[in-house]
Amino acid sequence: MYTEFGKALRHIRLDNFENMKDMAQKLNVSSSFLSAVEVGKKNIPAKWCEEISKLYHLDKTASVALQNAYDITEQRISLNLKNMDSNQQEISLMFARSIKNVDPHTLEKLKKLLEDEKSK
Repeated sequence: MYTEFGKALRHIRLDNFENMKDMAQKLNVSSSFLSAVEVGKKNIPAKWCEEISKLYHLDKTASVALQNAYDITEQRISLNLKNMDSNQQEISLMFARSIKNVDPHTLEKLKKLLEDEKSK
């Protein structure tokens, strides 16, 4: 069964009329390794999101979707706090630690708020 990342890779391949062997060659791996990554038997190389985005000239939306699929498959997300002020860092950490306890209604409000900020 494909992981979310595997589904995203398959979608990219099909959109580019490629088979697994073609994509594996572009990524300098074997077809069997690529297949194992797609079904979750091997870890996804960290550089693949960026590399695949460049190789397949993905637009921002497709690149974000690929990164989201990576994060969902890996069941973790990395947050770079380096260029944030102390308030942004504190809120980011609070959010990450408490998100699983937030009710669905509040989550929808947060999502809308963040989408509105993103579109500014």
